Amino acid sequence: MAEDRAPDAAGTGARIRTIAVGAAAFLLLWYVTAATFGAVAQSGRPDLALRYGLDSGAALAAQAERLLPDDPAADPVPAEALAREALKRDPGLPGAYRVLAVAADRRGDRDTAERLMRHAADLSKRSLHVELWLAERYERSGDFARAVEHYDRAIRADRNFRGTLFERLAERMGRDGFVEPLGRAIAADLGSPRRVPVWGRQFLNRTALESEDYEGFSRLLDAVQAAGGRAEPDVIRRYVRRLVAAERFGLAAREYERVAGRASSAGLRDGGFEGVEDPVPPFDWNFGANERYSAEPASAPAGGAGRALRFAFGSDAPRVLIRQLLVLPPGGYELRGRARMERIARTAPPAWVVTCASGGAPLGEAGPPAEEGRWTDFAFRFTVPAGGCELQWLSLSLPRGRVDAEAVGFFDELQLLPLRGT
Repeated sequence: MAEDRAPDAAGTGARIRTIAVGAAAFLLLWYVTAATFGAVAQSGRPDLALRYGLDSGAALAAQAERLLPDDPAADPVPAEALAREALKRDPGLPGAYRVLAVAADRRGDRDTAERLMRHAADLSKRSLHVELWLAERYERSGDFARAVEHYDRAIRADRNFRGTLFERLAERMGRDGFVEPLGRAIAADLGSPRRVPVWGRQFLNRTALESEDYEGFSRLLDAVQAAGGRAEPDVIRRYVRRLVAAERFGLAAREYERVAGRASSAGLRDGGFEGVEDPVPPFDWNFGANERYSAEPASAPAGGAGRALRFAFGSDAPRVLIRQLLVLPPGGYELRGRARMERIARTAPPAWVVTCASGGAPLGEAGPPAEEGRWTDFAFRFTVPAGGCELQWLSLSLPRGRVDAEAVGFFDELQLLPLRGT
């Protein structure tokens, strides 16, 4: 009989173990499902979380934020009551403190509102609404350093809101008192050895391309530089091109000096076409080529030395083959150089032309020599007027109209000399 009972006992034990394992698995599944549902419900549908009693402190806070009316004149009391109840269950809920802060602010209790909102910020530095509220509060009070601190946190809190915040900062970047802390914040973001830049590089690039507050952006670049930071050279190069296109030539010259480390007022740059380090067109030569033309440095042919500008063009070539923006004070000048024509376009000869950057008739020009196959010297004189011509274009240009000719040639050893007594 004992032998008969032994298998029964073993079977019973196995069934108990199976039931226990099944119960444990069910409880684990229920817990995971409840936790997942609770997290989703609290963030998206806190009312469902409250209905099913899941983590009701966080759910109450989320529901309070949903109930907080956007209209400042609306009654915040229902949301405020839920926020207080949420904090009874969990005193570490930043959303609940934000609701109480907004309610206090709408009642006119500014000190309490700021204290509660700062506490919310201390609990969570990734709350966009909290950081924006504090940034705007400090900006209105003139505490721009603390305002920028919270704008910085707001940008880090929500990547999807960066575009809007960038626009807001771009509107303020030139203001006295605001530009300095903004420059320090960007410099700190660009230069921190502990992290990849979060937003400074993106903000500078976007603002350089889009903002029309040119003076404000240049002031910001000054502030970033004063704080030990530096915008990427490509950002400033793009900015220089925008300034030139907008005919903001004075600022363009300043930014050229910032990025190139060379004086914009040094006269003609790279007249020997040997190349400069990190060129910044159009203050340096804008070499280029396509199927219609080329204007690029190349080895000088016989009779020359080093490198020279080789140009070639055919039908439908652009009117300007190459150019450089000069910063010459008023007075008389002479441009000298050497030229060698391999093939002359007699119906459309290229010429070096000097004009005021602001427009108008040429100040002076000189065409190529009339013969082929040898180097020839050329020169011409011009005068920069005393007003309205702060910067000048030096360009290798073709006559106006359609070009139906072909030409190949070289220029080298360009020199720009001031004339004495003018």
